[in-house]
Formats: sequence, C-alpha cells, structure tokens
Amino acid sequence: MTFINAQILRKRPNLFVTPKRKYGNLLIKYESGTDGTTPDPDPPAPDPVAFTTSWSTNGGIVEANLTGISSHRTTEVIVLTGDDGTVLVTLDENKVGNWDLQHDEGTGHGSYTYNVRLDGVIKSTFSRDYQPNVPSFTTNFFSNTVKTISCGIDNIVNPHDSYSVRLAKPEDTILDTQVLNDASAFFFQFTESDYGTYGYKLLLSKWTTTSTSNPNIPPESYWVDTVIATHTQLFPRPEPTFTTSWTKSGLSINADLSSITGAHPDFYAYLCRDDGTTLATHQFQTGQTTTSLSFTEADYGTFTYQLKLGTTVVSSHTETYVRPTPTYTASFSTNELTFTAGITSITNAYNSFAITLERDDGTVLQTHTLVDGETSFTFTQTETSYATFNYIVKINGTQTDTYSATYTPPPTPTFDIALTNDDLVITATLTNIVNPDPYYTLMIHDANDTHLDGHTFATGDTTVVLTWTETSYGEKTYTKLLNGASIGTETLTDPNASTANPPLTLTITNWSVNNDPAEPKRFEYQASHIDNTPTNQF
Repeated sequence: MTFINAQILRKRPNLFVTPKRKYGNLLIKYESGTDGTTPDPDPPAPDPVAFTTSWSTNGGIVEANLTGISSHRTTEVIVLTGDDGTVLVTLDENKVGNWDLQHDEGTGHGSYTYNVRLDGVIKSTFSRDYQPNVPSFTTNFFSNTVKTISCGIDNIVNPHDSYSVRLAKPEDTILDTQVLNDASAFFFQFTESDYGTYGYKLLLSKWTTTSTSNPNIPPESYWVDTVIATHTQLFPRPEPTFTTSWTKSGLSINADLSSITGAHPDFYAYLCRDDGTTLATHQFQTGQTTTSLSFTEADYGTFTYQLKLGTTVVSSHTETYVRPTPTYTASFSTNELTFTAGITSITNAYNSFAITLERDDGTVLQTHTLVDGETSFTFTQTETSYATFNYIVKINGTQTDTYSATYTPPPTPTFDIALTNDDLVITATLTNIVNPDPYYTLMIHDANDTHLDGHTFATGDTTVVLTWTETSYGEKTYTKLLNGASIGTETLTDPNASTANPPLTLTITNWSVNNDPAEPKRFEYQASHIDNTPTNQF
C-alpha cells in the first residue's frame, strides 16, 4: 500500500520522459532548420531539483521525509522504490517544500531496502529488518502428577507464527513446542522416566534464515532462542514401605525388615540407640524385599533401639539382655575328715555370680566369687568329728548340687597295758599297739575321775609310757578312757608291796587311858620313828 500526505494527482503520460536535450542527433536535426527556417535559440537550463531525505519507521510503515523540495517541475519525477526498482510511492509534480512518502509492508515481515529516486537517479537509500513485535506472555510451572512437569502459557501479547515457545532441558533438549500463531492460552507437559530433581527452561524461539552474497553458500536457517523462564522441579521418590520385627540372639539384636516395597538406593535404613547413636546402616537396593540390621552389645543390660528410614523413626524396641547363669560340673570326695568339692567346666563365669558350699541347715561353709573367664576351682572343708554331713552347692542362692558324706573313724587301737610303781611313782606301759591313729587319745583317770596322764596316738606308735605320782599308798584302781569313753580299768594291788619298809623304832610318850564310862575305852599315845617322822595315829 502506497501513500502520500497530500491529494494524489493525475500522473502525466510523460512522467518519466527524459528531457529532449538528451535525444541527441534527432533533436539537433530538428533544430537545425532543415525546413529552411532558423530555429529558436535553446532556452536556459533549469535549476536542478534539490531536497534532503530522512527516514523513519513505525511498525510495517516506512517513511521517507523529503525536506526543502525546490523547483519541482512536471518534467521531474520523485518516487519511493524498492531495492528492485519497483515504484512504491510517487510524489506528484509541482510539490515543493516538505513532503513524506510512506509505504506499509503490512504483515510482510522481512529485510527491505528502499530508495528515493529523482528521475530514476537514487538520491537516498534506507535498509531495515522488519520483524513482528516480540510476543510476551506469562508462565506458570507446576506438577500435579507423579514425575510430570507442566507449564501454562497465558496472557499472550503480539502472537506471530514466526515465533514458537519451546519447553527444554538446561542442556537444550527440546521437550515440547508450540507455534505462537494466536493468543490462545496453552500448556506444556512432560513426564520424566524416573524420580529426581530436574531443571527446565522456557524458550521464545524465532526461526531465522540468513544468506550471503556468495551464490555458492546456501541460506542458513536456525532458531534464535530467548530464555523466558527457568524452573527446578523435585519429583520425590516415594519412601520404601516394610514390616519390622525384632529378634535377639545372645548379645545381638536384629531388626528384620520384610515385605519391602519401593526399595531404591536413594534410601537408607539406620539401626540406632534412642540417643541417636547409629549402630548399623543399610542402603536399599532396587527390587529388594527383605533385609536385616544387626548389632552386638558388649555387655548385658537394658537397651532401647530405633529403626529409622532416613531421619524418621519407624519402629522402636527395648531389649533386656540377662547375663546367663554360669554352668559347671561339681564332683565330691572325702579323705579322713577332709571334704573336697571340685567345680569344673565353668561356662559364662562372671564376677556377679558367687558359688557357695553350705550345710543342709543353711550354714555357709565357704563362698567363691567367680572371675570373668574362670573355668574351675575347688572347695576344701575339714570336719572335726566323724559323722554324716550333708553338703549343698549353690550359685547366687540357687541350689545346684548336693552330697552326703559319712566320715568313719579309723579302727580302734588295741594294746596291752602294764602298771608298775616305784614307790609312789606309777608307770603305765602300753605295748603291742595295733591301729594307732592321731584320731585317738588315751587318758588315765583315778577313782575320783582325776586325769593323771594321757597320750594321743601317732601313726607308727609301738610302745607308749605314761607316768604319774600318787600321794598315798594302797591299792589303786584306774580307768582307761579312749577319746573320753571308758574302755576298762586297771588295778595296782598294794603299790607299796614291792618296796620293803624298814623296821620302826618307836619312842612312846604321853600315855593316857580314857576312863570315862560314857565313852568307849581309848588308849592314846604318841610315838615316833627313829627317823623322827611323826605320825599322829596308828
């Protein structure tokens, strides 16, 4: 479409005719007066048309502003043409001063070159790249489906089919494309193959073709992209689900996971204490359906555990580890009055356990506290008398073994005994001793049960001599006691019989006779041995 800013005038047929002075010989022939007449002299040459040109654009309109047009005559033509010479606008003749030549390309976008020509001669040139206005729009990224990103395009202004909107990855992988041929809203949608964090960008793209003056180089077409928006989207992977059960073995705890669904290496399970200390870690593997996390305690006690999926506690458990009671083998033996209890093959020995040897009446005879790792020890108990004793072995008060021991005294010694005296010194001689044993003690007591002498047998005794001194003469009877029990008596007849007494020489003085009729007759005297040892009564 072509415009001028004044009324369009009828164009004369000779608008582009060249002045006649340019027709050479033909004009000369005419002017030479071949008809016999003298031609008129040439008129003076007109002043050339002069003007200045400036250019402006407004959308598809290009405008050549002609300023100061002078001497515009009907024989001189001013036009606006395309680069190929096509006349777009013609300025009517006789237009002087300031005039505008306009041409509207409409929607014919592209690269153009314009010329202002005066009688076919280019006076001014203008080039422009006429492109549609850049579209604008609003965007909204969202996701309401698992692993699917959506982007809404709305409020579109200046749509044009030379532009496209494209959804792409940061590395320029194109996910979806829409040509902007109208202002209707639309949205993109793309579904990822897996969970994770993904980046997206929205491009406003224009298909552009460039060419060179070299005919051997074909035109090149490509997208010119402008990043309109970017977005990062996390598609969280659903956490695995599973059933948890707890078992223990000895000092080991096991968190057993079964019926696992959705296992993936992105997820970890942790066995922890209730204070958060991590005891074991497991990274899930794709397709895994069962697993266990285990930990072995160093000692017995009560502990609380947690099973975490990531940082979330999914199960808790409290377990008490009771130290096992030690086991052992008890064997018993006796020797004379000595009792021996051998405790062997001890397992799980620990210093919180004590083994006691007791009588059946509860009397504790000995106590042994176990040492960690101990495997054997021995109780030794020496009794003081021959009898039957019942023994009990206990661990921490619990009876484990019993034993009844009967202690039989050694055979009773036998012997011969002979009593002799030397004046008042009495000697008891034991001969032919059989079964002497330290268990037995022989004691000699007089008629008043006064202990006179004794002897504890020793193994190997063959002869034993006991002595004591009497205080008076006469027949003496002695009791033999073996371990305090009488085993008979021995009599020493007239202990003075074996010793001859010397004749006595008496001196009698102080004779007197009791003549009292009320009393028995009594003759009293005082006598003495020649050795002057007095006696009071005969």
